[in-house]
Amino acid sequence: MVIVKRYTLPVFILFISVIAILNNVNFLNVPKLFVSLIGIIAVVLFFLKRREVEWFVKIWIYAQFPHIVSESTTVLESGINVVEKNNYWNTVQYFDFNLGVQLNSVYFAINLAPFLFLGFYYFLKSSKYINRKVHLNIQIKRNKQFENNFPLKGIIKHFIKFEDSETWLIIKPEKGFEFDNATYEYLLTHPQNDSFFKLGKQQQSLLRLIPKEFNVDKPSISKKEYPFIGNVIVKVD
Repeated sequence: MVIVKRYTLPVFILFISVIAILNNVNFLNVPKLFVSLIGIIAVVLFFLKRREVEWFVKIWIYAQFPHIVSESTTVLESGINVVEKNNYWNTVQYFDFNLGVQLNSVYFAINLAPFLFLGFYYFLKSSKYINRKVHLNIQIKRNKQFENNFPLKGIIKHFIKFEDSETWLIIKPEKGFEFDNATYEYLLTHPQNDSFFKLGKQQQSLLRLIPKEFNVDKPSISKKEYPFIGNVIVKVD
């Protein structure tokens, strides 16, 4: 289920970018073609697990917000009306819902559809961390029971977005985490001073325990269900 969700946005971007190119085979709308290619590049970078994927996805989404077109009508001698449309900036890939004003023959609008893509983007931003290796350590010694677990290596299995909108990573340690005469299979962590983890950087972080009855596919979004046990140093590879 996690894997399906993770690939939702990349597959979606690839699908409608290809459709946009097929509908623009004459290349008359250059900005639209450019955005379509950006989308395809973003998908390639996603599967290559490159960090640049975020920038390309952002460009693909935000480039679709502006919508500037003009229409002019010419009446031929035969009485037939010929409508000429100029796409000054019309990068809609497939879905559009425009809201704007008409000034003379030019229509200035904002395409509201990309707002839907932003939700998928923030999910992608979190899901790119899934299955990455993570290293945990401590700077300040507290008690033997706590510090004997460190240094600790693990794998990021998923994430939880709590009621306060903070996104915490679910970590599965290589070996069980021993605390208070119990062994825990999963841990939760979140940067102490940042909104999210930065790849390759050591960050002061908060650590919580995950109960044994935890369901990785249907986690509780209440922090009180996950006891806070201390501060650690976390590095995501």
